[in-house]
Amino acid sequence: MRAMILGVLVIPSSVRVSVDCGLVEESKVAKNRIHVDLDCPDLDAERTRLLGLGAEFVHEKHEFGLQWMTFRDPEGNEFCAAQHG
Repeated sequence: MRAMILGVLVIPSSVRVSVDCGLVEESKVAKNRIHVDLDCPDLDAERTRLLGLGAEFVHEKHEFGLQWMTFRDPEGNEFCAAQHG
């Protein structure tokens, strides 16, 4: 099965966005139920920043007109930093 991008939520810079995360006792045992993509203007700078914060680099992809890098946080949860356009 091929991944599909179903939509992108674009929030104006004048709007404050908050994402709340809750801690659970269980460790990750399967694929993330929610996958976060962070949009950034400079992927190389973002990679350096994320590695400095303790993220692990997984791979880099170029598909669907996007360029992105996948990372894991210290507990193994995957997320991506993407550069659109």
